[in-house]
Parts: sequence; structure tokens; C-alpha cells
Amino acid sequence: MYFYETLPMATLVMGRSDTLCDMSTQPCIFIVDDDSAVRDGLGLVIENAGLAYQAFESAEHFLHTYCPGNPSCLLLDLNMPGMSGLELQAELLRRNIQLSIIFITAAGDVTMKARALKAGAVDFLTKPVPSRLLIERIQAVLQQQALGHRQGDASSP
Repeated sequence: MYFYETLPMATLVMGRSDTLCDMSTQPCIFIVDDDSAVRDGLGLVIENAGLAYQAFESAEHFLHTYCPGNPSCLLLDLNMPGMSGLELQAELLRRNIQLSIIFITAAGDVTMKARALKAGAVDFLTKPVPSRLLIERIQAVLQQQALGHRQGDASSP
């Protein structure tokens, strides 16, 4: 049961890198991975869970297209040609972009995992990722963001 399995169908808005998620109405899951099969597999799992997604083949393409909006989660490959996942994470921090990152990698060691988590990643998963685990982690991130948003609203005058 890995990320190519299907989960129960639900209504969704999905997108590839050439279309944007409807950030005004729902969370969006961003996928950045240089492997098209992985992007497609992750997208299918996210789609079947009823979530919107947008997929990118490179960190550079993601940076060029990304606009902050509603709650979101970034599924980020560690090793990619050009800018790596860790380099993208550092660039987002440099730009003061607060985005929940779940690293998903086939080749990550303890040092890389520690570095990613220390820099603020919320999770670090090894491919292949069981579908249910992936959706549980994404939903936990989105719930935490919603809770933080509600707490922020409650403290406003």
C-alpha cells in the first residue's frame, strides 16, 4: 500500500504547474519532484483524498510560480537537479515564506533529515510512502494551520 494505491474518491480541484489551485477557497498541496511518475503518483493520492494539488518539476519552477495564500503544504523531494530540496527550503526561509514542508526522498541520511527538521520541516518521509500515512501527515499539517489561524483570530481585538 504505497502512494500509487487509490483511496476513496472525493470532489477536488487539482492542477499541474501550468494551472493554479483555487487558493481562495481551499488548501493546496504543492508537489516538487523531478520525477514525473512520483509527481503523478502523489497527485493521484492527494486527488483521491479530496485535496487540491499543484505539481512542479523543479524548485526553480515552484519559486517562479508560487504565491502565498490559504493553508498549504509542500511535498518536497530532497535530491533534484539544479536547486535541491534543502536549498529551496533555505530560499523560502530567506524570503520569509512560512510554508509547511514535508520532505519525501528515496535517498536521505540522518544528517540531511536533521538539517531539514532543524530548518523547520514538519516531517521527513522515505519513498515509497504509504498513501494513508502521507494523507494523515498532510491532514495533520492542515489541521495545525487551521488551529493556528483560529487562535490568531481569537486573539485579535
